[in-house]
Amino acid sequence: MNFRGPDYSSFQISPGSHMDQVATHWYRKGPIPVTINIGIPPTCTMMAGSGFTYVILPRGCDELGVAGALQGRPVELVRARTQDAWSIASAEYVIEGYLDTTQKVWESPLAEKDDAQGVHPFHPEWSGYMGKSYRTYRFQATAITHRADRPLYYGLIVHGMDEHFIDGIVREACFLELAERIVPGLCVDTHIP
Repeated sequence: MNFRGPDYSSFQISPGSHMDQVATHWYRKGPIPVTINIGIPPTCTMMAGSGFTYVILPRGCDELGVAGALQGRPVELVRARTQDAWSIASAEYVIEGYLDTTQKVWESPLAEKDDAQGVHPFHPEWSGYMGKSYRTYRFQATAITHRADRPLYYGLIVHGMDEHFIDGIVREACFLELAERIVPGLCVDTHIP
């Protein structure tokens, strides 16, 4: 996600992910209401940021329900103010808006200038390489809300210890489960250094 204007950004979706399944289902059928929740409980980050839960969780699975089970209590939700959507009640910041599958925008000015997808660097990926810039769906922001009392912003750092312990654990579990489904008994452990 990269804001390219005062109220819109690129919105890259991992192929096969639950968000990709939603975007594919609603492709060109109208705006898809979305909330971007920042500064959320660690279990929500585990479910959102681990990146591969969709290989073991079925389409339509309640990832926030799983996050609630992991933390021992439900994740509280509140209605978004400008969209027919929900946000995490304890989020420090929430960007409300909608995904427009009829428009694509460039992730970086350099890629746009050269009209070249997959060539110019964009952001570091979890696996340690620099990502590349593409044309992606447009996210139109309609509101930004935040916690009333001095909201905090703490972004996970790629290859930082917090990212490793929060997201890496779930990725390893997903890879182990996937390996077991493909060739039962072959893989006994996974580790992402």
